[in-house]
Amino acid sequence: AHTDSNQHVNSLVYPRLFEEAAVRRLAEHGAPATLAREVELLYRKPSFAGERLVIVLRAYRDGAGYLVTGAFYPPSALATATSLAAARPHCAVRMRLG
Repeated sequence: AHTDSNQHVNSLVYPRLFEEAAVRRLAEHGAPATLAREVELLYRKPSFAGERLVIVLRAYRDGAGYLVTGAFYPPSALATATSLAAARPHCAVRMRLG
């Protein structure tokens, strides 16, 4: 259910995983549990079944809610700050919660 016939990860998986990560991050900082109200996705490269990616995100207070931005990267992108700056994500996300 999460892949197509070419073993590409379904595009609907990205926002679900990102929302889960964003809610966990906000909860770590004492923010109340909330759901996404708006999502913007930019797909650059497909991911395949079994491929490992990491989510890098930042959360900002935005009025009564939160704005969370981030992307899905290969683990090698986290080796150094320079490698993360040069890395190209598989998918970038901008999500408004609250």
